[in-house]
Amino acid sequence: MGRVDLKREGEREWVTENRLAIRNSPFLRQENYVLIRLTICDLSIEVLLCRRPNMPDLALDQKTKYNEGCNALRHYSLCVMNMRTVTIAQGLVLLSGTAYLINQKAFQYSFSLAIFGLLFTGVLYGLQKSYWEHFEKILEAVVILEISSDENSTAEGPWSAYKENRKTLFDRPLWGLWVRHGPFMLLLMALLGIAVYDAAKLL
Repeated sequence: MGRVDLKREGEREWVTENRLAIRNSPFLRQENYVLIRLTICDLSIEVLLCRRPNMPDLALDQKTKYNEGCNALRHYSLCVMNMRTVTIAQGLVLLSGTAYLINQKAFQYSFSLAIFGLLFTGVLYGLQKSYWEHFEKILEAVVILEISSDENSTAEGPWSAYKENRKTLFDRPLWGLWVRHGPFMLLLMALLGIAVYDAAKLL
C-alpha cells in the first residue's frame, strides 16, 4: 500500500492512494471519514478513520427482510420444541420421584414435589406460550412479505401454505388440546392427581 495523502479540491477533500484517483467512491467522501492528526514533540502522526457509510441503498430490501423473518421463525420454532422436550424430561423425573416417595410412604415429600412440579410446569408453559405468540406475529409479517413480493404469481409461498395448514389444524379443538398443549396438560393432570392422593393420605 502506498502513502495516503489528503488533497483539497474546491470545498471537498479527496483521498488518493499513489496516483489512483478514488474520488468517485462513496466510501471515501468527506462525510464518510475523519482525519485525526496527533503531534507528540516533533513527531506528527495522521490517521484516517472511515465512518460507516450512510447510503440509502444499504437499507434492508424485501429479500433481506424475508430472510430475517425466516430465520426468526426457525428460531422460535426450535424454542417451542425445546420447551416441549424440557417439559417431557422434567415430567419423567418428577413422576419417577413422586412414585418412589409414595412407595416409601413419604407422602409429605411426595406432596411437596408434586406441588413444585405443578408450579414449574406452569413456568415452562408460560415460556412456550410466549414463544408461540412471537412465532405467530413474525409468521404474519413473513406471509405479508411473500404476498407483496409476488403479487402477480398464483403460486402460494411456503410460509403462506404453512399458515393455512396450521390454521386448519388449530381449528380442531382436540388437535390443539392434545398436540399443541398435550405434554403440559398430561403432566399437570398427573401431578395434580398425585398431589390429591398425597393430601388424602396425610389427612
